[in-house]
Amino acid sequence: MNTTGSDDTLNASFSALALKSPVSHSNAKPEEEETVEPQVIRISPREVPFMRISAMPEAARYSPRYYLYGWPVHFEHFIELAKRSGYRPREFSDEYTTLDAILYIRREAGYKWAHATLGVVDSECEGYALSDPAPYAGERMMYMITIFTNSEMLRDHVPTGPQMLKLAKYFEYRVPKWYKDARPSSCFDLYYHTVLDKSKSTAYSDTLGVSFSALTLQTPFSRSNAKPEEEEVPMKAQVIRIEPREMPFIRISAMPESARYSPRYYFYGWPVHFEPFIELAKKSGYRPQEVAHEYTMLDAVMYIRRESGYKWAHATAGVVEADCEEYALSESAPYAGEKMMYMITIFTNSKMLRDRVPTGPQMLKLAKIFEYRVPRWYKDARPSSDFELYCM
Repeated sequence: MNTTGSDDTLNASFSALALKSPVSHSNAKPEEEETVEPQVIRISPREVPFMRISAMPEAARYSPRYYLYGWPVHFEHFIELAKRSGYRPREFSDEYTTLDAILYIRREAGYKWAHATLGVVDSECEGYALSDPAPYAGERMMYMITIFTNSEMLRDHVPTGPQMLKLAKYFEYRVPKWYKDARPSSCFDLYYHTVLDKSKSTAYSDTLGVSFSALTLQTPFSRSNAKPEEEEVPMKAQVIRIEPREMPFIRISAMPESARYSPRYYFYGWPVHFEPFIELAKKSGYRPQEVAHEYTMLDAVMYIRRESGYKWAHATAGVVEADCEEYALSESAPYAGEKMMYMITIFTNSKMLRDRVPTGPQMLKLAKIFEYRVPRWYKDARPSSDFELYCM
């Protein structure tokens, strides 16, 4: 089951809106007791439906797929709002995209766990249906902004009352609902509900051949317990010796020329069959992360992250090339004439994510995990407008 521990806990209450401001006691006199008046937020009638997450539908309790709580959207509207917000576009110098729309919503609401997802269209939201075929026959899919899910791991990702009121305003007081995830639960990790750190965005350049050659590492030294009058002895550098078979992993290879002009992103990593990694996850001693008695793709990705120490390894979908036909999926690819495959991606040509690169020691651990297969660049199987759905 992929529901949270208690069925009733999904009715997460937002009714406690009398908020007390935190008080700093650093300058307070010991004999004085400070008191602060509570900040009362008045609720208008149209805001009442946003004070509680509605009960999860009964079907969600037994479905093999996740359920997502939020709003169907046309992103064009939010892209226009992002343009008017005064913020520069994050991905392209002169073009606002889905990414800018999502970041606009997060900024305005103050809720960093708002995500772009894919939901199943129901009778009330036919106008949001996408032209792309859905993974399941007889269904249609739509873009959503999701603010809560029935994933046990993400149950603490829930908006506060004030955040919910801001979200209500930006969605024009449309009441959010539960919708079934359009993709199978094994693909849930592709959304990867993490936050893009906007403090780490850097300007784009061609220096994508990131070097791992600086493998002489200085171990950090903690000064918290050092006596002021004592001089600390410098730590010796930790030297890592490189074997010949490890040499290809010391540098990310040059990006193919086609990537510089392609409208799609490129991924650097390995094509994979997830079954062997799921088996390794079973033997690792860790409990399954999502389903009580079953190990899934999520456990496989978590295993790779734990073993390598590199938290930015992601499951993605790449375009199959001549040397990796055996990884092709039976599902049809978004673009005619292409086949797609699952990948573990460790680096991309996104300018926002260029600082997410493994260290030398992490790369050597990844090399071992992937049996010294040399990673390569592969084209994203999905359009660039869907890149945010990976939530990298």
